[in-house]
Amino acid sequence: MTQEATPFALAPADPQALIALPPAERAAVALNSSVAEQQLRELVTRSAEIKSVVDANGRKEVHAAAMALKNARVAVANHGKAAREDATAFQRAVVAEVERLAAITAVEEERLFGLRDAYDEKVAAEKAERERLAAIRTAEIAAAMQSIRELPVVLAGADSAQLAAKLGELANKEMTEAEFGDKLEAAKALLDETAGALVRLHEAATAREAAEAERLRLAEEQRLEVERLRQEAAERERVEAQQRAIREQQERERQAEAARQAREHAEQMAAIQRQQAQMQAIMDMQGLADALTTAGQAGDRAALEAAVAKSRAFDPGEFGAMAAMAKMARDAALPLLEGMLAALPVPAQEVVAEPEPEVQAAPVQVPVQDEAEAPAPESAPWPGIDWDEPPASAVPAALLEGPTDAEIVEIIANYYGMTFAEAAERVLAINVANLQELE
Repeated sequence: MTQEATPFALAPADPQALIALPPAERAAVALNSSVAEQQLRELVTRSAEIKSVVDANGRKEVHAAAMALKNARVAVANHGKAAREDATAFQRAVVAEVERLAAITAVEEERLFGLRDAYDEKVAAEKAERERLAAIRTAEIAAAMQSIRELPVVLAGADSAQLAAKLGELANKEMTEAEFGDKLEAAKALLDETAGALVRLHEAATAREAAEAERLRLAEEQRLEVERLRQEAAERERVEAQQRAIREQQERERQAEAARQAREHAEQMAAIQRQQAQMQAIMDMQGLADALTTAGQAGDRAALEAAVAKSRAFDPGEFGAMAAMAKMARDAALPLLEGMLAALPVPAQEVVAEPEPEVQAAPVQVPVQDEAEAPAPESAPWPGIDWDEPPASAVPAALLEGPTDAEIVEIIANYYGMTFAEAAERVLAINVANLQELE
């Protein structure tokens, strides 16, 4: 069954009714929503019976119902568009009117708000300054209290003198409200707590310093003991070194003295050996005269000639300090030998080609003695020599200036009735014995 679609139409709204209504109700009145809603629901109810399309008539019926719903929707939309355009125009008019009316009071409003804002800014600045000063004050109080609170930490390693000085400062410190404000009581309590902590630190520092002083005292005693031992060791080493140096010096001196004595001994031995050799030569010269006395008496010309030649070749200068003695022995023996040789007869078979120069023998003075006092010929000192008044040829003038070794030996020989050779041998034996004692 086909239903006829009733055209959908919305009645215009009453403008006066719209002014006092809220926006939602004003929109419902503008769209005549109560009537429109009833009609729209009726359209939906009529088409609700269509369940399917089975033929062309059914399609036509469905199409007609759908178009009725569409036309109703379009009509509602168009009516709403017209209502919106009217509302938009109204909005613009309202905005313009608002701006016109606002312009009337805008200048005065701005002036008044400027006065208000200036006052508010002043109040805000004053408040900010008070808050700033309050913050500074709070920070100062906190810093003052923190400086008191930190004293035990800051002075943890201080000595007892520093802690005592700080305790004295705290005892004399005036806790005033000007410094601590509303924190005065808390600051006083904190000061008492800090002073107690410093007292404990002072006691600990005093004990620590006493222990350190004792340690230093013991260390100083130990150092002094070590220094004393070191000085004693150094003194012992010095004394030992000095004694060692003295011993070494004494040893060097002993060795030097031994070397000197050895040199002197060697020199003395060499001198004695030279004197022995020289004395032996002198004794040989003296003994030559004594030995050849028998040869002269026996007329042994050859022996006398050999003795004279040996005496003439005898050089006293080779005898050093004993040169005078050697010269005296030669000068005493040579004239005697030459005299004995001259007294011998010339052998008959000898032909003298040329006369030889006559050898002038030194005068020989034989002292006159009593027969009872005359010594035996073999024990006479030097035969033919007067020892009380020696000839100038026998004794050099230089020997007369003082006693020489030869003179001393002669004096000993004359005093004891000995030959010169015997006296010289005895003197030499004494020198050798003295040297042996020195060794």
